[in-house]
Amino acid sequence: MVKFTMLRALALATTCLVPLTVYAADDGGGFDIDSAPVVQQQEEKPASSFNNEVTIGLKGVMGTNPDQAGRYTGQTTKGISQTLDFHLRDRSEWKSGDTWYYDATGKGIVFQDNNRLTGDFHDNSYTSQTSNNLDNNGSLSLKFGQQGLWGFSGYYDVISYTGNVIQSIYTVNGRSSTLNGGLLPWGGGTLSTEGSIVKSSITVPPVGHTAQTASSLLAAETPFQTGTRRDILGGDIKYILGDWTFTTSGRHEHKEGTMEETLNNGYAGAAFTLPVDYDTDRYDISASYNTKQMQAVIQNTYSHFIDNNNFITFDSPFSMATAPYQTTAAFSTPPSNNADYLTVMLATNALTNVRVNVNARYGVEMQNDAFAPNTADPNPLSTMTSGFDTGPGTKQTSLGAVAQVYQVNASATARPFPLTDARVFYGVDGRAVHQDVTQVAGANSQTSMDTANPVTMIAAPQEWLKQKFGGTLGYKILPASDTKLTIGYTRDEVDRSNAQVGHSYTNTESIGVHSNLYD
Repeated sequence: MVKFTMLRALALATTCLVPLTVYAADDGGGFDIDSAPVVQQQEEKPASSFNNEVTIGLKGVMGTNPDQAGRYTGQTTKGISQTLDFHLRDRSEWKSGDTWYYDATGKGIVFQDNNRLTGDFHDNSYTSQTSNNLDNNGSLSLKFGQQGLWGFSGYYDVISYTGNVIQSIYTVNGRSSTLNGGLLPWGGGTLSTEGSIVKSSITVPPVGHTAQTASSLLAAETPFQTGTRRDILGGDIKYILGDWTFTTSGRHEHKEGTMEETLNNGYAGAAFTLPVDYDTDRYDISASYNTKQMQAVIQNTYSHFIDNNNFITFDSPFSMATAPYQTTAAFSTPPSNNADYLTVMLATNALTNVRVNVNARYGVEMQNDAFAPNTADPNPLSTMTSGFDTGPGTKQTSLGAVAQVYQVNASATARPFPLTDARVFYGVDGRAVHQDVTQVAGANSQTSMDTANPVTMIAAPQEWLKQKFGGTLGYKILPASDTKLTIGYTRDEVDRSNAQVGHSYTNTESIGVHSNLYD
């Protein structure tokens, strides 16, 4: 830690020199001390209180799996990494009459010199770049303002995660995928000729041969590194006016990389790296009121989630080389959506020995992202066209769903009589959904699918109303040992639509004794 005390040291040195000068003159030649000029010491103006801490370090990761050793820390490569931590802060002295301040902080910032993972393994398609020579882990923040009046804070965080290295027959880039190594359907085999892919000196036999196995395709599996990186940028502004505090804030997060996923494709499925490319935004504005007898908060929150990949297309490695057997399929990714919530929280102890709390929220959640092709197709191996499957399946292009949600939780605690306490509560959680009518063609039995005469079904959303209410009553039967008898009652009631159980309820009664037998 370095503290700047130059002004104080200079003032101290000047104070110490003055008496020495006077003593020398008086001793040397009849200097009249009474006639000496008066030295008036100026009052020192209160300085600020500045502090700073800076830590620069080196850290090394060795071994055969550095990516696993630094899975959560960002130190994912073999060798030396540089680290940086700092904290700079300043504020007015308490007696200066001013209230300004600022605070700049950096924590756990990691820099790496190379991008070699897992014993010199490097995957150029690892788009998240959690292993690079820039900041791949850590946080930065800046705060400044005037205490008790206003303030600003901003932050930037990097959070990296290094997953496993998996074997995949697919190279996934964005929403499209390709088969590795020029992998041909059935290894290049046809009904009469053998394929060209060789695995452990075993040539892929012709299609339909009894030795045709999925293991014959392992020659095309390629190792891929999975992992994600999150970049988060946000800030808020606060203003205080009497008993009111007004705050507005915003936050943007970008998450990119790959994660492990499996695809039911043929014999036993296949693993692949699912691309992750998400953006999430959140905005809040709130006003809070705080006095001894009343507290209140009203807040509006808006969030927006964007998946930049609506779906991924996959070629089936087990299909023939010519249509309609050369099949493709769409793999759905999380749909984009947005939501808006209004929250109100109230609390008061205006009544003697009574505390009342009421929290309420109303929100609207919307999801209308486009369906992936062949959504709800009961025959996923059918040929996927550029649009929607012309056979069985949904004819809708999107969900078109809007959900209204509301929650209320109210409670009151009181001490109505000496040695007695009581609490009553009520809560409700409701959800009402509106969406476009989605017709889905399904099987006419549990074991077969008649594509010519499918059964038409309606995909209906689930709605609910959940209620919970009750109370407790306690009485200290032996105050000296804090022995209290408590009885309680709770009722849970649920009503659901489009569910196996539409209505249910539960009554719970309780009684208990609590005591401190000894001091």
